[in-house]
Amino acid sequence: MCTGVIAFDHLRIRIGVTSQDKVLYDVGTLKYPCHPFKKIDKALFQFSNEAAQACKVILDTVESALPNGLPQNVGSKLQETINKAVDLLPELWKLAGLPQEAILSYRRSLLHHWNLDTETTARIQK
Repeated sequence: MCTGVIAFDHLRIRIGVTSQDKVLYDVGTLKYPCHPFKKIDKALFQFSNEAAQACKVILDTVESALPNGLPQNVGSKLQETINKAVDLLPELWKLAGLPQEAILSYRRSLLHHWNLDTETTARIQK
């Protein structure tokens, strides 16, 4: 049994499908059989940083294409994507350990004319 466990010396297990659920466990160095798993927070920070960068690219692109804000008649899918990106971006920066970026994202979301729905606006202002 111990030989089989040693073969998985660098075993990692991912649990969850969303940024909130995603947890990565590592077996660490095997000094004893059946060593307990330990949580690795670094992977969550990296995942959050990459997701934040993706949201930022979406918002940068829309903002540069429409510097005066979104028109009222923008497509519902685009508006839904903007709402989600504006809402998630500060939270992703916080998860990535970058609070200054989170603050800048909150400011940006309140100052730019994104035509956000009332629920998204309320969450941001909270």
